[in-house]
Amino acid sequence: MGDMNIEEALSLHQRWGLSVIPIAPKAKTPLVEWEEYQHRKPSQEELIEWWNRFWTNGNQSNTGVVYGQVSANLAVPDFDTEVRWTDHLRWWAEDRTDNIYDVTPVVATGRGR
Repeated sequence: MGDMNIEEALSLHQRWGLSVIPIAPKAKTPLVEWEEYQHRKPSQEELIEWWNRFWTNGNQSNTGVVYGQVSANLAVPDFDTEVRWTDHLRWWAEDRTDNIYDVTPVVATGRGR
């Protein structure tokens, strides 16, 4: 959650309506039992507890988002290679007239997009 404070983080959580959980640094391993957060968002109290436990005092935990219905039907395609990303761009261009970069955020990762 970067350099933001707990109040800013809670405001973003509430405004975006996402189910977020702490995950291990540089990994996708949940640091809490996360199955229930597939069906409900964490409470403000849980987020404050996690903030103090995982995201402050030098802890370098990351934030994971639970996709699907619990997070407003959020879907995140993950392309692990540039070949798959290029194939997707080709498919996009065949079916659509808009530019993918204009309608959705795209992030380059160490292995793809």
